[in-house]
Amino acid sequence: INLQRILKETDSDYLHNVLVYVSGHIMRLLMTNESCIFCYTYLKECTDRETCYLIKNKQRGGLVNPIVEIVAIVKIANKVYDQAYEKKNQFSNFGKNVTEEIDSEILSCHTFLLA
Repeated sequence: INLQRILKETDSDYLHNVLVYVSGHIMRLLMTNESCIFCYTYLKECTDRETCYLIKNKQRGGLVNPIVEIVAIVKIANKVYDQAYEKKNQFSNFGKNVTEEIDSEILSCHTFLLA
């Protein structure tokens, strides 16, 4: 039982590290392509950021600590994708349905992310 708990915690830590790392990459892309000065300023100056062991360990000056909103969206997308993947044979257009499910999840439960 302890081994299963340890493996689950390790998997959870690993997943968290990967999702935060990916969120940082997405944030970097958003900042590079953002044309709205207010949006860019918010992304650049927001102090409510998340980090992880992977970013801290691999940091050589180029990695971005993402804002918590981007991390939340990435985690929601990952959860919805995992759920949809388990029943993928039920979907005829997998990508479109997953995208719609992610939008629906964010709109129904996490409206603070759109403020």
